[in-house]
Amino acid sequence: MTTHLYFDSLVVGEITAIESDFPLFNGEFQLIPHPEDEMALRIAQYIDLCVRQDTYYSEALTEEQEEESETEDETALNLAEEENKFLDLINSNSWKTVDEEGRTARILTPMFGINNSISWKLNFE
Repeated sequence: MTTHLYFDSLVVGEITAIESDFPLFNGEFQLIPHPEDEMALRIAQYIDLCVRQDTYYSEALTEEQEEESETEDETALNLAEEENKFLDLINSNSWKTVDEEGRTARILTPMFGINNSISWKLNFE
């Protein structure tokens, strides 16, 4: 079953292999590029940031280090600073999923990760 991810009326991508541990959902994500659309480009940049954050924090968890290096602290700060550029997307109520049967679910901002992963929660507001 394929579900589409939307931001307002923009189709952002397709979600497959969906698993649920209510209220958390996750699956595999495939971006649908819209190179001519400014919002689509911003969303693609946000997705790239999420993947870089996931990669950084996953690697930090697997490495056994007694002290954090200055480079790690700087990287974490840079990622957090870059995230601030996307607060309009992060704080938006415009995210939704639409399944093959046309059922729509409002969701909180999805999180994108390594290996084309996506996670989201339903938006009950």
